[in-house]
Amino acid sequence: MIVLGVLCLMAVFTVRAQESGVVEYISSSHSMRYTFTIDQLNLRYYVEASESLGDWSDPVIVYDSHDDTISATNVTREVDVSLDGKETLFLRLRTVDVNQQVTVGLPVDGSSIDLDLVPIPAGTFMMGSPETEPYSSTVEGPQHEVTISKQFWMGNTEVTVDQFRAFLQDATGQSPAWYPADEVAKDIGFDDSGGYRCPINNDATFSRTGFKYGVSGNQPMVRMSWVACAKFCKWLTERELARGQLPAGYEYRLPTEAEWEYCCRAGSTNAFHYGDDYTTDGVVYTNLGDYAWYQGNRVNKSLTQEVGGKLPNAWGLYDMQGNAEEWCNDWNSHTYYTTNAQVDPAGPFISSNRVFRGVCFRGPGNQARSAFRHRGHTWTRVSFLRGMRVVLAPALEAAFNLSGAISGDVLGGVTITVAAGEEFTTTVTDTNGNYSIPGLLSGDYVVTPSLTGYTFSPTNLNVALSGADTTVGLFVSSTL
Repeated sequence: MIVLGVLCLMAVFTVRAQESGVVEYISSSHSMRYTFTIDQLNLRYYVEASESLGDWSDPVIVYDSHDDTISATNVTREVDVSLDGKETLFLRLRTVDVNQQVTVGLPVDGSSIDLDLVPIPAGTFMMGSPETEPYSSTVEGPQHEVTISKQFWMGNTEVTVDQFRAFLQDATGQSPAWYPADEVAKDIGFDDSGGYRCPINNDATFSRTGFKYGVSGNQPMVRMSWVACAKFCKWLTERELARGQLPAGYEYRLPTEAEWEYCCRAGSTNAFHYGDDYTTDGVVYTNLGDYAWYQGNRVNKSLTQEVGGKLPNAWGLYDMQGNAEEWCNDWNSHTYYTTNAQVDPAGPFISSNRVFRGVCFRGPGNQARSAFRHRGHTWTRVSFLRGMRVVLAPALEAAFNLSGAISGDVLGGVTITVAAGEEFTTTVTDTNGNYSIPGLLSGDYVVTPSLTGYTFSPTNLNVALSGADTTVGLFVSSTL
């Protein structure tokens, strides 16, 4: 029995789950005992509480079968719930089939396009590469055991142009308000001056351009900063939460580096997810072309290909190697493998770069090894090489923005360093003297401006980031 709160007068209700998606509501003016039967091992059972029968956007989870030990069917569970002074409390039994993919319908151009995510089981794997693996690097070691403790879902392909357009059409319509239209070009990298361009026009319709990035809405969305990817995930989380389709305690986000490699390997221990492979030069491999678009079989040196055009790995994931590189959620550290947690590692506290994984369609085959690691700056937009893949996974510790401004003799081009101990990250002020660093965890930081030929007052500021976006005090610049 699970007891929550202080029990007073008890009323007993019994509900039996019949199939995935069955919802039962009960209410009482007293404390209650909720009794139900777990009759399918492929289902994850939630008992959720809400004060409003019509609002289940943010329920309280009073029972989650993932935290229970269940090895047989027809097991009865009882959950005791106290109203804690509330006049009425509604409970519902909700089930999720853990073996089924999650499909999110995204509205774009007046119709709908699906974003499919496949179930990934919890488990333990060896992360990194052994020193004996051909073309391995010291940053891929030491190889170590990592446990992913909870099931999650991962996009079966990279996020496509049309899937991202659904986000942009919503965002530029001033909903959600946290991503106004004037930030789009900055984060996505629109460039109408020639050269490499985003595959989406900087206009109200966001129609495809057909320039160097390709002509199909089913190609990976590329040239996105880590910031843009994070905002897409936040939008998706808030959208599905409002629709009542978000599992409790989960969020849409970028995968951690550990989750990404776990999914790429899909149970394999070889250099490649499909096994070991033969090469004479580290560029072209015998079998890699069956699974990936890369330097050895690219159709065009400047174009990605439509997603899902090669064979998937053992877990039904396409293009885990090749086509586009993929941002991860973690800050990067070359030495992180020597200190990281063994269970659900989420990356260093702070660093100068973020991790991305997977080889792009222009990369050599040795970079398609499951353990290969890359890094890039949070705001970097790398032409046509880098995209993203989302997961629906347990929510990570909340991260926040740290922002501020420079006034005085110089505004733009000032380097802002945010440090925590010996680790740090940087950004540069815009032409108005403003700056912002996203994705910081709660903690103590030192913020320092610098630019040759100028002094700043104060020279630095100590900032305590605690549970909210924070604006730093003003720095004043003076010419030497």
